Amino acid sequence: MPVRTEVMRREESKPYALRRLYLYGIVSAVILVFVGGAAVGLAIMRDEVATRLAVTTQNLARTMDQSVEAMVDSIDITLQVSADEIGRRIATGEADRQEITEFIARQQVRLPYLDLLRATERGGYAIYGVGVPTPPVGIGDRPYFKKLRDDPAAGLVIAEPVIGRISQKWIWLMARRINGDGGSFAGVIYGAVFIEHIEKLFGLISMEPDSVIVLRDENLGLIARRLAGRTNPLEVGSRLISEPFQDLLRQKASEGTYDSGPSSPDGVRRTYSFRRNGKYGFTIFVGIPTEAAMAGWREQASAVVAFVTVLVFGALALLGVIRRAWLRREQDILELEASRKSLNEAQRIANIGQYNYSFLTDRWTSTKIMDEILGIDERYVKNMRNFTELIVEESREEAEKHLRGVIWHHKSFDLQYRILRKNDGEQRWIHCRGELEMDDGENPLALIGTVQDITEQKLTELALKESERRLRDLFSGVHCIALMADRLGNILFCNNYFLDLTGFSIDEVIGKNAFDNFVPDDDLDRMTKTFFDGISSGNMPPYYEGEILIRGGARRLIAWDITPLRDENGGIIGVANLGIDITDSRRADEQLRAALAAAEAASRAKSVFLATMSHEIRTPLSAVVGMSDLMLHDHLNPEQAGQVQTIRASTQSLLAVVDDILDLSKLDAGRIDIESEPFDLGLVLNDISLIFSAVAGERGLAFRVEIDDALARGLLGDAVRIRQVLLNLVSNAVKFTDRGEVLVKVGPGSGDQVVFEVCDTGIGIDDETKERLFEEFSQADSSIARRYGGTGLGLAICQRLVTLMGGRIAVDSRPGKGSRFHFTLTLPPADLPLPVEAAVGPALPPLDLLVAEDNPVNAAVLEAMLRRAGHRVTVVGNGQAAVEALAAHRFDVVLMDMRMPVMDGLAATRAIRRTQDGVDIPIIGVTANAFAEDQRRCLEAGMSGYLAKPVTIANLAAALSAVRQNKTP
Repeated sequence: MPVRTEVMRREESKPYALRRLYLYGIVSAVILVFVGGAAVGLAIMRDEVATRLAVTTQNLARTMDQSVEAMVDSIDITLQVSADEIGRRIATGEADRQEITEFIARQQVRLPYLDLLRATERGGYAIYGVGVPTPPVGIGDRPYFKKLRDDPAAGLVIAEPVIGRISQKWIWLMARRINGDGGSFAGVIYGAVFIEHIEKLFGLISMEPDSVIVLRDENLGLIARRLAGRTNPLEVGSRLISEPFQDLLRQKASEGTYDSGPSSPDGVRRTYSFRRNGKYGFTIFVGIPTEAAMAGWREQASAVVAFVTVLVFGALALLGVIRRAWLRREQDILELEASRKSLNEAQRIANIGQYNYSFLTDRWTSTKIMDEILGIDERYVKNMRNFTELIVEESREEAEKHLRGVIWHHKSFDLQYRILRKNDGEQRWIHCRGELEMDDGENPLALIGTVQDITEQKLTELALKESERRLRDLFSGVHCIALMADRLGNILFCNNYFLDLTGFSIDEVIGKNAFDNFVPDDDLDRMTKTFFDGISSGNMPPYYEGEILIRGGARRLIAWDITPLRDENGGIIGVANLGIDITDSRRADEQLRAALAAAEAASRAKSVFLATMSHEIRTPLSAVVGMSDLMLHDHLNPEQAGQVQTIRASTQSLLAVVDDILDLSKLDAGRIDIESEPFDLGLVLNDISLIFSAVAGERGLAFRVEIDDALARGLLGDAVRIRQVLLNLVSNAVKFTDRGEVLVKVGPGSGDQVVFEVCDTGIGIDDETKERLFEEFSQADSSIARRYGGTGLGLAICQRLVTLMGGRIAVDSRPGKGSRFHFTLTLPPADLPLPVEAAVGPALPPLDLLVAEDNPVNAAVLEAMLRRAGHRVTVVGNGQAAVEALAAHRFDVVLMDMRMPVMDGLAATRAIRRTQDGVDIPIIGVTANAFAEDQRRCLEAGMSGYLAKPVTIANLAAALSAVRQNKTP
């Protein structure tokens, strides 16, 4: 029989073996199909990543090229205007050094990115401009100076980066020749930008770490290089370039994209796009690390390989890998969108709009900045005919002729002309640039370029004249003292306001010494010292206060705004003062400060009283809550558990009353700050639902939360205070409703307003009660208070919080028909931050703990809770004993009460932190004080965390876990 049984087993095993082979074949086929599909998909995705990376660098390079060209254009215009004006003054004999310096200063201030604007005389000494030293510095040996001196037709000369002899900083310098009488060489006007400022401008572009933006000069010498995330390894002027770019140089390419390979100057492999500027010869490079761009793809490839291994043990795992692959692809799309936003931000910073015109469809698209420049909106039909109608009539023919030339001769579009904005008809000057995109047959497909509003540059001369007119009229119309004096204090000018205020005539003021005639004797030393110290040092204080004498000997307190008047060498030759009579306002301020001090003293007394009462109430309550918490963790029968729960619930009700009173006190004292941060409205409402669904269910009520789909998920506001208001309103609705339902609704209002509603089918409110419903300590009547409890503070706090948030709260109700509480807040839409997964720490091992607590009952409760959790506990009765215990023994954590005899918890913590062994030991402050400043005092004293009484087993465990992970609970 044993032999026959073994034979039967072998015979029976053959069908199962065939089935296993069949199954293995199916699984193998599935694996091959999925592996093949995954391999193809990864290859396609890799190509897509590479393509997106190339397009991103090309777009950034084009934008940065146009931005730098626009900057150089603006500097060149300023240099031309300045050279012409200085040359004219030299030719006509009006070359006053101070006037020319002031003229140059006015030109420089119009270009915020122009750090230096100076001019030399024919020998090369810089004598004109802000900050020119004495004696002047010579630049006659500079190559750009020699070129401009020897070549009258040189035009704009852009120098290689140099260290400025005056500024002692690396600068990128542009210069033009100044012609004197008959075209003779009269000097050089030059403007410069600090290279560190160019690098900061590049740094505004948000890019991957190790991404780089490079600006090189005509000879490929390094001007500026911004390396995201770490220090730039290359020096200014370096001509070190990668081998792939050298290959493109040999092909004489003016733009292109290449992979730097391992030959990059800093060893980082990147995908670069470059553009050589045809107008000024500089070259812009934008490089993004290939490794960073391909990191997502490599992770996907690793996931697929791991998946194939796992597939041997279960084909279903393949679905997870495919899902992760698509998630990675979505992440790449999001990163591309982030790069697009960075590009838009760069255009916004440069104030440049972008367009793309299709010759095939006669339609063009544009960025928001360009739409704002043209004054158009989404209703505007973007075709060539409508665009040409925006051009002013006298410029239209020239613009159309220029465009035809661009199309026929395949040139770049570059023209300045005037337009009439569509929305308001305002005339503006624009600078339009563009490049043709051709098909294989050399036919134009599109015109892609930028538009910049240059109205301010064109109106510079008009603005200058207007500014000068306003300066002339300044002193005639101001309603304050206007006074000018020389360097000795002799009055040269005063306005009628000063004469009316002092009661003196013009003859009694002009030529008189201000200190001898108008400054009181008891303030004379201070005033003269301030004035003459400023004259001698050249650093006059911009503002000071002092009394002056008026006719009859009375005094007036004046706030002076001082502007020093300087000669051509920068020395102070006098002052121009504007003064405001603050006598009456200062007297009112002093009275207000006295009243405020009295109010603050009363408020402090109230705060001290409330803090003391809170401490005295919370201290015994801490023992009650702690003991009930311990009892609930024991094996109680249902009746005992219910009794303990009743004790705990009653204690929580008392704590709620204390918290309401404290909240009201903070509101009265103005110590509640309203935050404005992005938050998820859905999470706030979900919290409300989680808290009250079970409570409402126990009372037999339906509980619903409705949120309008039209509302944005992310809003900007104070989520904590909104949650507090909703908790109060919903708690009341559940409390005062015996049957039916409670409904929370949130929907959009006008503009950015959001409407919150809490509706119930409860007892309702009559009209008389509604009028005082939001008053402090107010309830419908005494029977309501006896039946439902409460202090009548909740709605008063709600109204105060809603008002602080800029909203309004109201109620609609009828007795027996329920109530509808509603409030409206302005909450603009906001982008939510990416969610951060909470780190779950490991379970705490048994710890050696020190408890410093002077109250024996609370000390016993803490010790029982800690020992129940498996910890070793040592209890001391004051801060001094805690310091001594730590000196004798090393503990893992200290729980320190704040108020103790001999030495309080704050002093003990400071003493511990001063010892070598106490620097890093975690210390948790345990206190019955419930104000935010108490928590701040704990942390400032050196405590690691803060635990408010009453203490529960749960929040005690959380506090210990938090400080063990170096987090504040």
